[in-house]
Amino acid sequence: MFAKGYDEVIIWNYKFKSQHVVNIDFYAYDNYNMIEVDKPVIYCYSEKEINAEIRIQPEGEMTFTYPEYNDGWFVKVDENGISDHVTGKNYP
Repeated sequence: MFAKGYDEVIIWNYKFKSQHVVNIDFYAYDNYNMIEVDKPVIYCYSEKEINAEIRIQPEGEMTFTYPEYNDGWFVKVDENGISDHVTGKNYP
């Protein structure tokens, strides 16, 4: 997550295992103004092929996602990038 004037939230090198569910709660707020952020960006990388389901529950609305978010991202992740199970598109 990044917003000008705030620090980034980074989770680095988490060793996911099969059937892991990870909940990450963070709150970016300003007591005086509601902020709009241009991210989060979620990067996925694995040296071995894994299937992943990624779900997020933002408090506000998302105006744009890439790839499109439809109740989650269902992807294959390996050292070559990410493949979307729904659309078949590949992402570096």
